[in-house]
Amino acid sequence: MRIRRRAPEDLDACVEALATVHAADRYPANWPDDPGAWPTPDDPAMAWIAAEASLTTEITRLFVSPVARGRGLAGRLLDAVRAAVRTPLKLEVLPNG
Repeated sequence: MRIRRRAPEDLDACVEALATVHAADRYPANWPDDPGAWPTPDDPAMAWIAAEASLTTEITRLFVSPVARGRGLAGRLLDAVRAAVRTPLKLEVLPNG
């Protein structure tokens, strides 16, 4: 797996992955009206993915598809963000998404 900035052509796969996360974990708790906008920050260049097959100093959306879990990808995504920004990161974790 390689961590890289998300390209516009990655969005459909991100929405598909988000749908599997929602089905498995109910995250997000309420399915968004516009699922393509949900994982997209105000500046789309600040969205990152683990690619094989969302960057600000505040991490507002972090999810890993169920089939890709157990590989340390969430930690690698956070490491990539930490390396890209030199300010402290804020990660808000909600118990029910």
